[in-house]
Amino acid sequence: MQLSHCVGVLLLSVHYGLAAFCGDSAIPFSFEVLPSGQPVLGCARPACFGWSSSGQPISETSSFYNVNGRPDGFFQPLYNSVNPFQPGDGRRYPEQSANCEASFGSNSCDESTQWVGGFAPSLNTSGSPLSMQCCTYGPLQSSTSRGVAPIHPGEIFAGGEVRENNQPVAFDYVSNIVKRVDANGGVSYDVGVKRLPCPGDPPLPLPQIAQPPPQFAQPPPQFAQPPPQFVQAPPPAPAYVPSAASYYGGGSYFCFTADALVETISGEKKRMDELKIHDWVMTARGKNVGYAPVNYWLHRVPSQKAQFIKFDLADGKSLKITAKHFIYKGKCTGNVRR
Repeated sequence: MQLSHCVGVLLLSVHYGLAAFCGDSAIPFSFEVLPSGQPVLGCARPACFGWSSSGQPISETSSFYNVNGRPDGFFQPLYNSVNPFQPGDGRRYPEQSANCEASFGSNSCDESTQWVGGFAPSLNTSGSPLSMQCCTYGPLQSSTSRGVAPIHPGEIFAGGEVRENNQPVAFDYVSNIVKRVDANGGVSYDVGVKRLPCPGDPPLPLPQIAQPPPQFAQPPPQFAQPPPQFVQAPPPAPAYVPSAASYYGGGSYFCFTADALVETISGEKKRMDELKIHDWVMTARGKNVGYAPVNYWLHRVPSQKAQFIKFDLADGKSLKITAKHFIYKGKCTGNVRR
């Protein structure tokens, strides 16, 4: 037995894979809620944003993953390319890419220069918060609010390119999302919509795509009233249930040693006592291995000492666990997607 400091038990919202992410050169233009409550983010690259001076996409960093067998987002191509332009061309924004957060740690993207770049997937839509990745883009200062669209399961908001005389003049985008859960566990989302002036030379259109455009179950909501304020209810406080007393005396602990290492989404190894809220760490559930954010601590008492059983492994590593932990034997094969 070893006596070591007990860090605590962390609570993870278990998400697998990564998440829906438009990337730094595409803009969120649609938000759909499937009948299951799962959200789906639509991204596109308009004529005025996301292009290099040669007229080609400045980057291709969007990514999407399957959650419960359904994709959590998509990229809708509008143009193969645009007309080449010179840096400083007054017809183009000087910034052609956004600055996006490194992880999905935000519960709101309500700054005037932000949009929702992506969000973490959730296997339990009513039981976990919506963790978002905000992107900042300076020219959004000139955007105007179009209101807030309440979206329920089976509904969709679709913005995107605004044209006059067949020329692009603006782009309606998803600026913020607030998730709401009613007393019965029903999920809905308040989607903030803004309009960015988006002029530009007539771009080179894509060839006609054979797949029909998505059908919308209801017409886009009208925004006749002033937009309501974004108010997100705080998550319920976790209930702490002390562990039952054991033969150790004074009770046993479901905790980890301070020097226990976990792998973060960046590949970095991090000590348990150095973890912070919103850090993404590798986790496993059944046969699924992926990454999940640390949402909060059920208890964290670095000064507490507890007894641990130390196992010396054949590869020279050691494992320290309490008598309350379980050990599962399995084959570690395959690659973890990052």
